Amino acid sequence: MTRVDRFLSCLPWQEVALYKRRTITRYSLAFKQRVVSEVEAGRYTVSEAKRVYDIKGAQTIKVWAEKLGKEHLLARSSENRDEG
Repeated sequence: MTRVDRFLSCLPWQEVALYKRRTITRYSLAFKQRVVSEVEAGRYTVSEAKRVYDIKGAQTIKVWAEKLGKEHLLARSSENRDEG
């Protein structure tokens, strides 16, 4: 057991989350473009693409779509939410 693990084991579980580091995944531009284009083509919904490609962030694909100038994908996903 490392010193950090010993330290964390002494804390209440609520405080442990403050000290744990999150893993940040970096995606290539080509990967982002592929995922967004597959959502645009209707192959996947945003939530399906997240699951298929194991993308953790809740807003990650939506941010990519905005940065790639594909805001119409965001409008489509909010329309689907309004219908449901």
